[in-house]
Amino acid sequence: MAGVHGKNGKLTVGATGVVAGVTKWRQAVKTDTTEVGAMGEGDDKSYEAGRRETTYDIEFNYVSDDADGQRALVDGAKVTFKLYPESDSSGKRYVTGSAIVEATNLDGPLDGKITGSATLRQTGAATWNTVAP
Repeated sequence: MAGVHGKNGKLTVGATGVVAGVTKWRQAVKTDTTEVGAMGEGDDKSYEAGRRETTYDIEFNYVSDDADGQRALVDGAKVTFKLYPESDSSGKRYVTGSAIVEATNLDGPLDGKITGSATLRQTGAATWNTVAP
């Protein structure tokens, strides 16, 4: 099975704000579980799936004039987003939804480039779509 390269990935926030300089992204999905066993059912626990929680961690090279991308990622802001794992070319899949910007960071070392990161916490359901031709 062939792998998929991430070099053409893309993240947008708002209507058209492409987040410049993205170097890495991570989607993490966690499902709550609830124990549903009862006394006398033996030694092994039983669980039911609950609600999902999804976060997106984004890392980027800092671009100071990225007004509608990086600068839209303000702590506490509610944003709409589209994440294109491969690219935004026709036929490629992407996920879209709403999220709250939960955390942002900038890192400026003495002898290197300034980088940043943001964590988006999805609010409500997200949808996987395919880029139209």
